[in-house]
Amino acid sequence: MSSKVSRDTLYDTVNTLLENSNKKPRKFLETVELQIALKNYDPQKDKRFSGTVKLKNIPRPKFTVCVLGDQQHCDEAKANNVACMDAEALKKLNKNKKLVKKLAKKYDAFLASESLIKQIPRLLGPGLNKAGKFPSLLTHNESMMAKIDEVKATIKFQMKKVLCLAVAVGHVKMSQDELAQNLNLSINFLVSLLKKNWQNISSRNTHWKLHRSQGSWMITATILLTAIRLSLQVASKLTFLMEAILTDITATMFTNAQKLTKAARNIVDLMAIHIPALFQTKESIVPAA
Repeated sequence: MSSKVSRDTLYDTVNTLLENSNKKPRKFLETVELQIALKNYDPQKDKRFSGTVKLKNIPRPKFTVCVLGDQQHCDEAKANNVACMDAEALKKLNKNKKLVKKLAKKYDAFLASESLIKQIPRLLGPGLNKAGKFPSLLTHNESMMAKIDEVKATIKFQMKKVLCLAVAVGHVKMSQDELAQNLNLSINFLVSLLKKNWQNISSRNTHWKLHRSQGSWMITATILLTAIRLSLQVASKLTFLMEAILTDITATMFTNAQKLTKAARNIVDLMAIHIPALFQTKESIVPAA
């Protein structure tokens, strides 16, 4: 599938990003984030897609991985200064939801030995799975450090309830070529997941803009125009609905008021007829003095 983002556009954008980052350097490593807004997608009706792709360069070097391993894997992890936990350490958590949630927040991803991965639900409960961090399999036939680098270089695109997708694809200390490679691979992979490919990307996807917010550079495809349009449509529908409800309530109240007024007039007319007759009847009963 050919890319509709030209090489010149991609490199110009990356070059501008890196130049602006160097003008006002931060005290921490800034992340480069790709944001793309979709169109012609209904999150409630259309099938939600999900996919992972391994980038050529690790986008987040501070990405932390914890190994849940057997004795051999734990020894290898300690030798390489990698965080690890064995079965006994997991048992000490005692399926405590708060402790498992704290563990899930502490690390970005987990790897588990083949002998231990089947015991994770029994030892920890569904906590890691709910956090979207269920461990990946680590076998003894593969290099642990190579597997960790693979996990660090892998990004995930997942369709949720919103039409804007965002994922970290690099950082400002990368070279221009490294950042461009990651961006190009990420964009093309996302397009391959869409049901109509490039037709599901907003027509303004070539108008790249840069934003610096909370330490992250975001290359934005459409600046959430689709989301804004949807919000306006929803607000318009709600306004129309409220007007219809208020009109209906006003009409009902007016009709009821008319009925009440008519009933009151009938009562007054009846009183005007019967009350004098009642007094006349009483006077005829009382004997003359």
